[in-house]
Amino acid sequence: MSALDAAAAVTESAAWRGDGSYGGWLALTQLSDFFTSQEGLVRVIASKKVLLAGTTGTTPVSVHNGLKVPIQVLVEATPANSALKVGSGSFQRLLTVDPGMTPTVPLKMSSLLGTTDVRIQLFTRNGTPLTVPTASATMSVEVTRFGRTLLVTLAGVIGVLVLTTIVRLRRKRRAAGEHDGGGEPDEAKTESRAHAGGAG
Repeated sequence: MSALDAAAAVTESAAWRGDGSYGGWLALTQLSDFFTSQEGLVRVIASKKVLLAGTTGTTPVSVHNGLKVPIQVLVEATPANSALKVGSGSFQRLLTVDPGMTPTVPLKMSSLLGTTDVRIQLFTRNGTPLTVPTASATMSVEVTRFGRTLLVTLAGVIGVLVLTTIVRLRRKRRAAGEHDGGGEPDEAKTESRAHAGGAG
């Protein structure tokens, strides 16, 4: 008999019937604490903030099983408003997770420009939500509508503008230096001519 079976048998024992059955309530509390501690070994892993470089994108969500037995959990993603769609609107997927493993589920998202929160919640295969804090997460999804190609193009344009500005500044400084340097030889030539005329 496993520890869980023994705990359930103790909780259901007829010895706790009747008024003042403190032992029965104690056994029930311990069994509840056992379930809570076991649920805490199952947790969802998701980014707190997701940036979509465009109106559509994919972000991973992982589920870690810290138990010694395989589990089946239902992963549900629910957007805070209709501006964001996960899959065809909302997302549900039954996932089998082996002991000690952390599989990843890709969430396909599409949204208008703006920021929307998405709540990730784990359920049992029967649809009962896991109530421990590790079984839920909230991610903030921000949409910029700027795809990677456009961002690279913008970066290239900005780089060209910066280089052009630097070249123009250097040319202006060089022209100013040549103008200042060109005046001194002219003055020297005038003085030399004056001295030459006076000597003659």
